[in-house]
Amino acid sequence: MPIPYSNDLRKKVIDLLILDKKKPKEVSSLLNIHCTTITRWYKRYKEEGDFRFKGYNSNNDKLKIKDPSKIAKIIESNPVINCYEIADMIEEDVTDVTILNYIKRLGLTFKKTPKFTPKETRS
Repeated sequence: MPIPYSNDLRKKVIDLLILDKKKPKEVSSLLNIHCTTITRWYKRYKEEGDFRFKGYNSNNDKLKIKDPSKIAKIIESNPVINCYEIADMIEEDVTDVTILNYIKRLGLTFKKTPKFTPKETRS
């Protein structure tokens, strides 16, 4: 992961924009920071009053299934089930890709078996 810009540098950028009334492009060329980054910091400062680094986003706050152990129980009881069927069995509104991601998170192996063999598809 890249190293974030320091909060001191961010404060300097905001000061240049507000106090010295410089444009983002001028600050960008002066400090060698991309103009989009400067604009994003300034926008956050105007909206939230804070420009500091807040940490990297993790996907833990986006968990869609409240009880992932349900997936493990379903797979244990029916090892030949596919992700679509598991998604239908769980009450939450999730896709087969979400189910597959939870299976990986749980550390389970999940072999996909095709519904048709190559000989059956040829007709």
